[in-house]
Amino acid sequence: MTTTLTKPSRKADELQYTREAYLSSEERVLQVVMNNTHECMAYLDNDFDIVTASKAYAKNYGYAVDELIGKNHFGLFPSTERRAVFKRVRDTGLPAVFQEESWDGHHQDDWRIVPLKCRGRAVSGLLLIKKEGANNAGDQWRDEFMGLISHELRSPLTVIRGVINTVLSESERLSSEDTRHLLRDAEVEAESLSQLLWNLLELSRYQTDRLSLSVGPFIISRVVKNAVEKIRRQAFDYSFEVDLPADAPEVRADELRVERVLFNLLENAVKYSPKGSRVKVFGRLQKHCLIIGISDQGMGISREDQAKIFRPFKRLEGVGLHGIGGSGLGLLVCQRLVEAHKGRIWVESQEGNGSTFYFTLPLG
Repeated sequence: MTTTLTKPSRKADELQYTREAYLSSEERVLQVVMNNTHECMAYLDNDFDIVTASKAYAKNYGYAVDELIGKNHFGLFPSTERRAVFKRVRDTGLPAVFQEESWDGHHQDDWRIVPLKCRGRAVSGLLLIKKEGANNAGDQWRDEFMGLISHELRSPLTVIRGVINTVLSESERLSSEDTRHLLRDAEVEAESLSQLLWNLLELSRYQTDRLSLSVGPFIISRVVKNAVEKIRRQAFDYSFEVDLPADAPEVRADELRVERVLFNLLENAVKYSPKGSRVKVFGRLQKHCLIIGISDQGMGISREDQAKIFRPFKRLEGVGLHGIGGSGLGLLVCQRLVEAHKGRIWVESQEGNGSTFYFTLPLG
């Protein structure tokens, strides 16, 4: 049944201009606004489910818009205090201001919550708007991030330049074995630099909606072997074990992106595990997907950190982790690429007992 929205008479107001029709009109208008604004805005219904949101709002929390629609705000961002504020605005019809931790976890964002009323009467939903000038701390965070990235770029370049200068200036005094070791160091650093740039490019494609997948069938064992061989060149002090189902059918995905996910997870496993330990890649079949797991023998991840590690630029901190480098982009890239394949990624870990990262891939 289609409701025609015309300006109602006073008498017809109660009979024909129904609340449902008004809400339908209101939501269509809001959707147009959300699709065209650069501001952080979201519309919640009275149950606090997200009806629609702007791209800026989604990116504020490290999500895509489609990942938020239909989800409950408090299912994604639990908070007893904030829920009380939302209920008060809904019940009283009076606007309010609240604070939320920013998507990067480095500062607080100030938000204004405005009740939307049905024909001036009952509250039909809540509009969240990020207050202008509330993100001054974000400028400091961006400076810190740029410092981090420049350090991660500069470190391998310093090693590579040092190796080249040494080989050129000391070639007559260097033995062939010394030269080989130096060049190997340069190769490892060049690979590290290449991986960082690759991750930055992938995130840039995602953020600008230019991430396109080249989907096709392939054998997962071949891709796992390639990823393991790449990481082995950087982590020759570790042992690697692969245990995949012998009868696994073809996976249907972007082969290059799947290898990227595997490499990032393997690199993390090595980074947070003691030298000489074992890293295992395994798989198991489900009805419509293949589950891949990468387990390590590291110190594990606390429950608190498990809730944060897929956020942008987050790295584990704690005893024994000092000096471990990284940009904090690898797991975010993994999440984006897996979700682009309509899969999911998660971690299971206990402190002191290592970690296992899982992700799913569609079968052919």
